[in-house]
Amino acid sequence: MPLQRPDEPKNDGHQRLETLAANTSTVVWFTAPDGSAVDVNPSWAAFTGQDFEAYSGWGWTDAVHPADRLAMLQAWQAATAARRTFVQVYRLCRHDGEYRFMQAHGTPVIEGGEVREWVGVCIVVTASRQAQVALQESELRFRFLDQLGQATRTLTEAGEVMQVTARLLGEYLGATRCAYADVEADSDRFTIRNDWSMPGVPSSAGVYSLELFGPQATHNLRRGQHLVVRDVDVELGDEGGGRMFNAIGIKAIVCAGLVKEDRLVAMMAVHQATPRDWSEQEIALIGEVVERCWAHIERVRDAAVLRDQDRRKDEFLATLAHELRNPL
Repeated sequence: MPLQRPDEPKNDGHQRLETLAANTSTVVWFTAPDGSAVDVNPSWAAFTGQDFEAYSGWGWTDAVHPADRLAMLQAWQAATAARRTFVQVYRLCRHDGEYRFMQAHGTPVIEGGEVREWVGVCIVVTASRQAQVALQESELRFRFLDQLGQATRTLTEAGEVMQVTARLLGEYLGATRCAYADVEADSDRFTIRNDWSMPGVPSSAGVYSLELFGPQATHNLRRGQHLVVRDVDVELGDEGGGRMFNAIGIKAIVCAGLVKEDRLVAMMAVHQATPRDWSEQEIALIGEVVERCWAHIERVRDAAVLRDQDRRKDEFLATLAHELRNPL
């Protein structure tokens, strides 16, 4: 393919490629035999926003999502070495800064037994990919909730329910620490009786005042809204509750508050020692877990009260029978 510099007039073919990229989200690409970009590609430029200087050579790989880049390059190098079709799904940065899942297909053009160039297309598959990811996440979520139900079903002590729930949720999310808290009638004072943390991370068990964690925490949690902080220092600052979070080693947190009859009754908090970009699925799962945990604990406590009443009744009847026998 003849090399055209960026300052040369566009020909009809280049204009068609630009139109294709702009209207169908399909990118046509071509590279040298080694995979480097040496020709002007208006289709690639129209989609990614990269100019020739940016995408020439191996600069085109900068538009691939950092998390996908290594796998993409490994697959690409394997395809070029074997001179076979290249097929790979990865995220590509669009000109507006948003990433789109693309399915890339590339084929070597062989002349005289040698690869002259590679040509291919990238087709947006974001919708189908997102649907696939959502299905996988849904399956994992239901599997986890089933595992949690199985692990806590036979427990008869509230403390055990809290402990097992915190451990399973913390491990599932790869968190630094996870804690369940009972909240007193004033919707401020709360107690973390049992928590789970990674090895070497101190427990957060203790009694706290919600007011110490800043206005955002008190506002959200007392209204049954989640407190979601991805970077404590950036989003809160010392006066907004950051000082207290930093004191117990938290740089990111999701805290789900549970409100019953207009009163904050329980909270489930997941802590991270480094900033973390919580996903919507993770946030929703934490909310569901605190609801289930609280309901189970209430059942356990009610059952304990009934057992205690039965014990007291049995003791009373035994005492009464003893007293009645003595005169006889």
